[in-house]
Amino acid sequence: ALSAEGLKQAKLVGKYLKNIFEDVDHIYHGTTDECKATAKIISKALRDPKTKVGPATIESDLFDEVLPVVPSPAPEGFEGVDPKELAADAHKAECLFHGMAWVPTPKKDQQGLASVEVYVCPGNLMRYMVCRALQLPPSAWSRMAANHATVTWIEIGEDGVVTLREFGGTGHLSPDLMTYH
Repeated sequence: ALSAEGLKQAKLVGKYLKNIFEDVDHIYHGTTDECKATAKIISKALRDPKTKVGPATIESDLFDEVLPVVPSPAPEGFEGVDPKELAADAHKAECLFHGMAWVPTPKKDQQGLASVEVYVCPGNLMRYMVCRALQLPPSAWSRMAANHATVTWIEIGEDGVVTLREFGGTGHLSPDLMTYH
């Protein structure tokens, strides 16, 4: 379940996304209670005012917490990470990246916009996805930081060019709602 802060944060994310995007196709989220609740709140905020229908929410354990790769430099305590567990996490993160980042085919009714997909997931997974999308070393994910309920916007053009339009955006949150741990 979300805290009172988390509820406010999720509502503000939904409102912010509604202001940016005319239409959101899907909301993908992890299996934790927090991810489910956040996705539900965001979907409600993104409902079409006429039909009262929001984007489809899709749950997948690919959006759950993983250690995608040991950070570089590795902080203390990482020497004890089980190599099999790390390999499984890395595989899961790569499956997510390859399954969720693709060169779009435009919709006929929209100018160059193929789809808008929202991912509700832990920050380390989003940071990893950003590194992979920008062709940066995957281990660089740990050098980025983002608060809870932030917005990261990755645009993939028809030509395959990737643009990071926003990372860890907090413009929709008041200072008292910017939380990290």
